[in-house]
Amino acid sequence: MLRSHRSHTPRVVVMTFVLTLVVSAAGSAPAPEGPLTALQLAVACAPPPVLVRPSATALRIVGSEDAVARSLFGNPERLVVNGGTEQGMEMGQQFFVRRPVRTGSSAGYPVMQSPDKSKGPALLVRTSGWVRVVGLHETTAIVSVDHLCGEILKDDYLERFEAPIVAEQAASVDTSGELDFTSPARVLFGEEERRSAGIGDFMLIDRGTDEGVVPGARFAIYRDLHVSGVPLTPIGEATVVSTGPRMALVRINQARDAVYSGDYVVQRKP
Repeated sequence: MLRSHRSHTPRVVVMTFVLTLVVSAAGSAPAPEGPLTALQLAVACAPPPVLVRPSATALRIVGSEDAVARSLFGNPERLVVNGGTEQGMEMGQQFFVRRPVRTGSSAGYPVMQSPDKSKGPALLVRTSGWVRVVGLHETTAIVSVDHLCGEILKDDYLERFEAPIVAEQAASVDTSGELDFTSPARVLFGEEERRSAGIGDFMLIDRGTDEGVVPGARFAIYRDLHVSGVPLTPIGEATVVSTGPRMALVRINQARDAVYSGDYVVQRKP
């Protein structure tokens, strides 16, 4: 029971691995019909509430059209991908550019632990930005950067782009609804496993669709001060903006202190 408490060059063979949640190039979503709102841009750049692990093959960034070989890219850039028409890629398709976060500091959290350890560790994801196909060959493609969230690195992988659907109310504070203390969740991490956040920032929590969490769900944030006789202390309010099976991404909409990894989140009943 709770107490109320990130010219020509020699031919290079590039080794790649796929992530289990990467979607194939064929069937990628079409470009959005209009520009994304500031909130949509922020959510698209935030860490997705999913875990990934190495597998066999993937579409990856392998270089650029620059005359000098580099492994760090920005915007504007025209980048080379290790797949083309033979992998089902088409002109105009958009892809997220992402990579796994490999700090390892999240291993102690139960939601991060894989039931099948033979498949390797499950890892959080960083979104570098998203790109659009502007040139195609049989086995390679050229992409231009549509939006940059952070640096793009060689070997970052591609995943189907889907513009996030986020209600503008997700950035507002709504403290209505009874708090359900029967099953509190915990704050995990922000981008690159960052352990603190403030108003307007995004954090992952250890509840997802498997527990019935949906976009728009509202949570109050509490902290256990670990002082005998002192109940859980209210810290702020957050709203779910995207969900995965075992995690959800929330936006911090109100806070009277920094929100830290390990803080409790208590859902408000509709």
